[in-house]
Amino acid sequence: MIQITYPKLSTMLRELPWSSNLHILSKTKMADEREFYLRMAIQHRWSVREVARQIDGALFERSVLREISPGEDCSHYRK
Repeated sequence: MIQITYPKLSTMLRELPWSSNLHILSKTKMADEREFYLRMAIQHRWSVREVARQIDGALFERSVLREISPGEDCSHYRK
């Protein structure tokens, strides 16, 4: 399903633990949002708890408003 629909996402999914993938895929609604959290989790080596904290804290929505790039340090954006 993900592999056929979003080939770019399936490549990133291989770089994270299954629990992080499951959390990102189940808690996000849009492909852009999934890609954002996958990139951030890979780049910043987030644990599944940190992934959950960032999703629950709406980092994607806040970053869209502020235009944060995936490479930017976001440690100060904790909820």
